[in-house]
Amino acid sequence: MNNHDVGSTEELQHLSLSNDVKNYIINHFRHGYDKRDIRISIQNNFKEYVSNYLNFSVIEGNDPLNMIIHRDQMIHSDDIYNLYKNIQQEKYQRDKNQYESVKLWLKELEDEKHFDTFIGNNFYSNFTFGFLSPWQKKILLESDSWCLDATHNTSNIARGLLYSIVVRYPLSGEVSP
Repeated sequence: MNNHDVGSTEELQHLSLSNDVKNYIINHFRHGYDKRDIRISIQNNFKEYVSNYLNFSVIEGNDPLNMIIHRDQMIHSDDIYNLYKNIQQEKYQRDKNQYESVKLWLKELEDEKHFDTFIGNNFYSNFTFGFLSPWQKKILLESDSWCLDATHNTSNIARGLLYSIVVRYPLSGEVSP
């Protein structure tokens, strides 16, 4: 004997959202909505949403939140966040392997934006790489002095450090990375 109540909302929450709902959420992201606004939008327009996207109607006078009969009615913030994370990954991840992804990013910067790039000799063991835009290079070469700033815990790389070369911008006197 098991402790599952087949068809209950507790069981439904473990199913995936339908592709229609996922597309609805993704389209909202593409139109500039943030994660919280998407969930609030769906909740505020729930009756209309149920009618348009789930192909059944809500009986007047009944609270649609009390009539959970489909997984798409239970949209959690985690559902929206997971779709958001996937969209973000598609924007920055060039390869599943993070080392290859960085190499592809550096190649793009070099080819398309004329950056100077650098990959360290021990790249696969210490993840050392660098890049410099044309305007940063110009300012650096014209500068009399510069500072090196190091920051840790900026990525999921163990003992990873982010170094920035900082110079004073000649026109404004402000600091520029």
